[in-house]
Formats: sequence, C-alpha cells, structure tokens
Amino acid sequence: MRGEIQKIRSLVKTVEALLETGEKKAKLDPVHDQYLKIHWKGRKEKFAKEHKAELDEWNQADRFIRKHMKDVPFNAGKLQSNLVSLNAKLDEPNASLKLYQEETQMLKDIRYLVKDLLPELEPEGEKMTPESKDWRQMTVRERLVAASKEFAAENETRQQPQRK
Repeated sequence: MRGEIQKIRSLVKTVEALLETGEKKAKLDPVHDQYLKIHWKGRKEKFAKEHKAELDEWNQADRFIRKHMKDVPFNAGKLQSNLVSLNAKLDEPNASLKLYQEETQMLKDIRYLVKDLLPELEPEGEKMTPESKDWRQMTVRERLVAASKEFAAENETRQQPQRK
C-alpha cells in the first residue's frame, strides 16, 4: 500500500510541475516567437543577449515538457483533470491509513518517553556523552525528580521578565 501511495504522490508532483512549467512557457512564448522571427544574425544575437534570461527559462521549460510528455502535445485541461483524479485516488488510501497513523504516532510518543526515562534499554554506543552516562546510572525515580526540577527551572526563567 505504501508503494502505491508513493507512486501516486510522485505522479501528482510531476503533473503539478508540468502545469507550472506549461504556464511559464506560455508566458514566455511571445519572447521566443519574436526571437524566432528575427532572421538576421546580428539582430538575433543582440536580441538573445538582451533577453537571455527569458529565452533560457523558455528552453528549460520546453525541455522539461518534452521529457515528460513524449509524443503528446501539452494540454493543461487534460493535466488538470488528471491531477484531480490522482488526488482522489490518493485520498482513498490516506483515509484507510488514518486510524493506523494515529496509533503509530501514539506508539512513537511512548517509545520516545520510555527511551528518555529508561536509557538502559538502549544499547550502549560510542556517542554517549558524560551527561547521558550519568543519566543512565540514575534510578528512574531520580530521573523523574531531575526532570521535574529542570522543568520547574525552565518555567521560572520563562515567567521572569528579563531586566536590562
């Protein structure tokens, strides 16, 4: 199911990028058409220097559209309807996963809290700092007391206005 959702999301991103690129290309079409109408080399080069950014942007958009829409002319209406259908397809699996996501989020929160309060369950590593080693040697009750003291100190500093 996850692979299916990822495929649909990548297709949605591609279609959105195609629509955006199509708009950009349509906006820059007049500049490119004017460039193509110039037949004298000197005037064409001068025009290309003056409008280099626009022409480069148009060429980039044209390459992107040709890459993703081989043998098919660009049609924004069809792409928009395709995007709507893809979003509808994406809503269906997301709705079925909503319950599982809530449960997994709760499990992640519990895992984080257990890992914070009971680090001895975590395997030892070389990345342990001296503070975490000291924390590991404390009992659970001592850790709770230390955490509540830190929390109280944080609240005190937040409540006190800073003096200049």
